[in-house]
Amino acid sequence: SRSTTSTGAPSQMGKVLGGRYELLKQLAAGGMATVHLGRLLGVGGFERLVAIKIMHAHIAAEPEFVTMFLDEARLAARIRHPNVVPTLDVQESEDGLFLVMEYIEGASLHQIVKATGGLPGALPLPIVLRFMIDALAGLHCAHELVDDDGQPLSLVHRDVTPANILLGADGVARLTDFGVARAESRLSSTRGGQVKGKIPYMPPEQIMSEDLDRRCDIYAAGAVFWEALIGRRLFQADNDGAILQGILAGAPATPRQVDPAVPEAIDRVCMRALARKRAERFA
Repeated sequence: SRSTTSTGAPSQMGKVLGGRYELLKQLAAGGMATVHLGRLLGVGGFERLVAIKIMHAHIAAEPEFVTMFLDEARLAARIRHPNVVPTLDVQESEDGLFLVMEYIEGASLHQIVKATGGLPGALPLPIVLRFMIDALAGLHCAHELVDDDGQPLSLVHRDVTPANILLGADGVARLTDFGVARAESRLSSTRGGQVKGKIPYMPPEQIMSEDLDRRCDIYAAGAVFWEALIGRRLFQADNDGAILQGILAGAPATPRQVDPAVPEAIDRVCMRALARKRAERFA
């Protein structure tokens, strides 16, 4: 008989998707998908570890989402940069829509910040700067992406969060999940325009459903930077409505006001990225 997970659902361990991707272990689950550690199987005993993101059935059943997701995944697959997790394959099978990415051994920035206990300065500044520089380098590559004719593709991540920055055992930080957030947000607009995404990292223009450009990601990166420096989220409240109001009002404190050990130059960079008006942020 098939084994079951802790939730009582049948385990998919050992299942092969698309004839070549074997599921080994569930790594995470979210509102859109379940992420598994998988193994790419090839001829002659070839194998390679990969991360497989399987869309939930109710999401994959939406034709609009599937079309948008595939469009965005094709864009994401064009990104070639050492600080971006590569998208290797996208497939539809009898099990639904799934995305295959390189497997990064390590932890997310979210997990690392959480492990520090929420204390300002718990992560040494040189380490914070290193992974922020890495993540921003990958983000810039995506922002500068062009098509085969050299025309800008204007790719915006829309979900730059600590959970989407992976710190590998090799010491390199990589940004992941390009395309997923945009496809989800585009689908939500067909369902009445609900706000989708990680609210504490959204800039005011995203909350107001304005057209977004790369400065949306700059703001989110600023919120991630603030959190890594201080050990807790910039915007915290008992409900989403209060968080939205806080974002529209602006950051309640600079990193240096919370932790005087933060250098003034670092404080200025972080707060410029968090400017309410996008024209005042880094371009």
